[in-house]
Amino acid sequence: MFVHQVVDLHRKKSDMQCILHRMRYAQFLRLFLAIAVAHTATLSLTSANETSHANASAQTPSETSTKPASATDEDPEIAALPEATRARAKQTAFIVMQSTSLAELRQRLKSMDAQVAQVAPEMKPLFDYVKKKIQIRIAQLKAKAAPADAITTKDSSQAVTIAPTTIATTPTAPAATAATPTAIATTSSSKSVTIAPTTIATTPTAPAATAAAPTEIATTPITTLEWADVLEQNPNPKVVTNADLLARIKATGLPWRVKDKSAGIEMLLVPPGKFIMGASPGDTEATDEEKPAHEVTLTKPFYLGRTEITQAQWSKVTGEEAGHFKLSGEHPVESVTFQKVSSFLKKAGNGLVLPTEAQWEYACRAGTKAATYGDLDSIAWYSKNSQNTTHAVAQTLANELGFYDMLGNVSEWCLDWYEPYTAANQIDPSGPINGTNRVLCGGRWFNYSGGCRASARASCDTNYRSYGIGFRVARTP
Repeated sequence: MFVHQVVDLHRKKSDMQCILHRMRYAQFLRLFLAIAVAHTATLSLTSANETSHANASAQTPSETSTKPASATDEDPEIAALPEATRARAKQTAFIVMQSTSLAELRQRLKSMDAQVAQVAPEMKPLFDYVKKKIQIRIAQLKAKAAPADAITTKDSSQAVTIAPTTIATTPTAPAATAATPTAIATTSSSKSVTIAPTTIATTPTAPAATAAAPTEIATTPITTLEWADVLEQNPNPKVVTNADLLARIKATGLPWRVKDKSAGIEMLLVPPGKFIMGASPGDTEATDEEKPAHEVTLTKPFYLGRTEITQAQWSKVTGEEAGHFKLSGEHPVESVTFQKVSSFLKKAGNGLVLPTEAQWEYACRAGTKAATYGDLDSIAWYSKNSQNTTHAVAQTLANELGFYDMLGNVSEWCLDWYEPYTAANQIDPSGPINGTNRVLCGGRWFNYSGGCRASARASCDTNYRSYGIGFRVARTP
């Protein structure tokens, strides 16, 4: 249990020498992770545009795709970096390569140039790698001559520019070769056709037998949710990097990434599954409160906030400001009691709740049996790198389900009343019916590494508040 009455003492004991040593690395990490955050929202739109492009074109076998190259191959520039950091660097590079904003990419490149003198020597390969990917993507976007509001498809004999409307083309050929309203038929005649934003019929100038076969536009069925807007139906394998979790998310048939309609909170789907809750094997920092480890089965999928609730989201719902560190709207809200959080959830409505302790730890682990889901310096703000403050959400590396700041930054309220563990297997546990303290998970910006582990748990009175305590929300589908 964290001893909350000595919070200030913990701060005084922070390892300042380590903080100074890591300061340059932390500054760079915030910069390069900001790229990923800024462009995550463009992935769905980019993917949709590329699908439309591919299906609207009557491509010949010799045509090649114009989709930006992904960062899945081994890159010698980052080969010497730790495996976890290297994998997340590739993930960030992939997101950079999906960007469609030249202006923003140029601004990121300018910011990196300004920071180059502050990059620690050991992080220089990572810095140069991300910078190179930005430069490549800028060059690709410059090379594209098509207007931003049109999709241009070309083959060796014909070019078709399609304005942003729904178009049906019906050639005056025999019915056997006519295109349906959901397909586009092209011929081998050497001409360029521009389709205005109306319904236009085109007549092939060659025999119908030589016309290209219509290409049906394939779409992935979207499962709608009354309480949320669907941002992405299927999980992105560059974000959900655990193959087993990826398959189980798809198996639910539910949308992977959604945005709550009441408060605009982005949430990710967590599939049902089984895991060992409590002290990880070989974890020498585990306390008695984390023992005995025991098997837990979660039988139902659930949604969880991708980040901790921010000060901007808190203000949107409550109309009030909260937080000791009023640095930006993107910083996590803190200094909120369990009672205040309950009031927030009631005002937000829409079925939003706190996660149970079991749901929280399962989502935090994201398939790992280790005490943390990566190198702590890269995934969490804690005493060694926080510089004695909270930080804007989603600036550290995400776990293999795509969640940010599950460890460090602020500790998070859970729904359960606190009780000691037992060795018995449990199914969908939600804690005792009543108690005196509620559970907290995740660790805080002033904790040492021992407080920032997947199984670390604390408890506090429901009226207790601290500038190291916040929360994230959950919901059933």
